Amino acid sequence: MKKLIAALAAAVVLTGCVKMGNSPPPDLPPYVQLYPGATTVMSVKLGELSSVAQQTTAKPADVLTYYRNQASSQGLTEQQVPPQSNSSPGQVQAAFGDAAGDKLLVVVVKPQSDGSMLSLTYKPAKPTT
Repeated sequence: MKKLIAALAAAVVLTGCVKMGNSPPPDLPPYVQLYPGATTVMSVKLGELSSVAQQTTAKPADVLTYYRNQASSQGLTEQQVPPQSNSSPGQVQAAFGDAAGDKLLVVVVKPQSDGSMLSLTYKPAKPTT
């Protein structure tokens, strides 16, 4: 997880492939839902992974509960994620996937003074031909 986040940050700095805006990412797979009422502030595509950052007035624990319920309803299981040594106080996180390894969702939620900032990292939907 720590390596994934570091890789995402490095790729953004090196490649500059960041899209700012409040519209949903076009490669969002059906098993990844944006948090209801949240504002999308940034989306990033990095090779085989994509990430979207959102801001919400909800508490981190409520956001994580939402994604646990969503993942379960999509047949994804929660995977063990080691705690990050550089995590913010009150930060919560979880990773979800399927047995085949085709689906991946990593949720990181950091508290802010007026709610939470959340990051969803996922395997993008494959284009249909």
